[in-house]
Amino acid sequence: MLGKILGSDEELALLKAQVKDLSEKVKVVDDHIVIDIECGYEVRRELCDTHEKILAWVLYFCDRPWITSDVLRRFISIAIRENGLKYPEQ
Repeated sequence: MLGKILGSDEELALLKAQVKDLSEKVKVVDDHIVIDIECGYEVRRELCDTHEKILAWVLYFCDRPWITSDVLRRFISIAIRENGLKYPEQ
């Protein structure tokens, strides 16, 4: 796979399915970021309106056995976007 720019049609279809699945698991509903895995969580937007609050949620979710890095990444991206924050510089 390394060095490939475009994969086969099957690989592309699988990637699209994974993106769709992730967008259904972590989404915005009204003023909440909803993580719809296991029992589900609804985080009010104002509870993650700073980088520090987002980090607190990430640390909280890290203790959950069902969390994945993809779900966390999507949660962070949505929280940043929905609250008009900037991505931290690396």
